[in-house]
Amino acid sequence: MMQYEVLQIAGKSSDNIYADFKPLTIPNKPYPEIPVLVGLAKNTYIDDEIRYLKDIGIGLDDICPKVLALSNVLRVGGRVGQSETVLLIDIGAENSEVVIQQGKNLLFARNMTGGGNLLTEALKNRLGVSEEQAEIIKHTDGIMATDSGAPIKDALRGAIGQIESMLESAISFARTQLKIDDLAVDRILLSGGTARLKGLTEYLSNALAKPVEIFEPFQNIDTRRLTGPTL
Repeated sequence: MMQYEVLQIAGKSSDNIYADFKPLTIPNKPYPEIPVLVGLAKNTYIDDEIRYLKDIGIGLDDICPKVLALSNVLRVGGRVGQSETVLLIDIGAENSEVVIQQGKNLLFARNMTGGGNLLTEALKNRLGVSEEQAEIIKHTDGIMATDSGAPIKDALRGAIGQIESMLESAISFARTQLKIDDLAVDRILLSGGTARLKGLTEYLSNALAKPVEIFEPFQNIDTRRLTGPTL
């Protein structure tokens, strides 16, 4: 039945899309219905990525959405306590992936518009510099560096405020979707290039009143298995 529903959703799109779903297990939460995570992606985007990887000599056994890969890393890496609930956000250039996980159970996953380019664009407009210069300033000065000028700090704080809003929105949306009004996140993990912005973890920790840490996806993972022509 769920397969039929997913095909119906996919059929309403004007683009050809791949679609799949995964039932979720919510600990200590009796449901009259079964929560399901649905994934949709444009065929052209996935096919282009597959073609690119094959062209550079990388074989593919399978493909999964980044949010599920991140959830799996949390599960097998032992980075989440059994009763702990964490939010992991992987901040890309234009989009960010959000995962909320309790122990080994994936509770919620979402792709959200907005990422590191928000900061670059804010610096570019505020300082009147090129995009390339703004990118350099973003990574060398940071939001809390003592030698950063007020315009830099103000521009970055404004853009980071949007990332803060994304996190709050993800938690609020998860509560609504999962019908768990008291859903609370114990810890926030950041990954992606923007996660290394100077002072970002401290700033978000103070703003959200929660521990915020850098997340290394390959920590505790045996990367020797990734060597060779096939991934």
